[in-house]
Amino acid sequence: MNLEEYKGVYVFAQQVDNEVSSIAFELLGKAKDLAKDLNTEVTAVLIGSGIKGLADQLAEYGADKVIVVDDPELKDYRTEPYAHALASVINKYKPEIMLVGATAIGRDSGPESFRESGNRSDG
Repeated sequence: MNLEEYKGVYVFAQQVDNEVSSIAFELLGKAKDLAKDLNTEVTAVLIGSGIKGLADQLAEYGADKVIVVDDPELKDYRTEPYAHALASVINKYKPEIMLVGATAIGRDSGPESFRESGNRSDG
């Protein structure tokens, strides 16, 4: 594994019923602090269906970039599709740090995503 490929602080921006959860905004604040120390950018990862319109809110709270995974299959939360979507983002973009909230969804999908991506989770 070439650690130099891994860049940026990423936040899983949890949404439920097309509303960004408050934990996502809290994590963006922490991500900005970490990114400043590492001289890198903050990227929010938004997963769901019909959610593209939520990206602007994440930018307002500090995301430099927003990756939107929008698919009808992701309308309602289910572990495997969400974990697969998040793992795909991790594998493609290789974040240096990935923040996932300690919510029921975060605790369910986060570890599964890291296992699927082959990356280490210190949770």
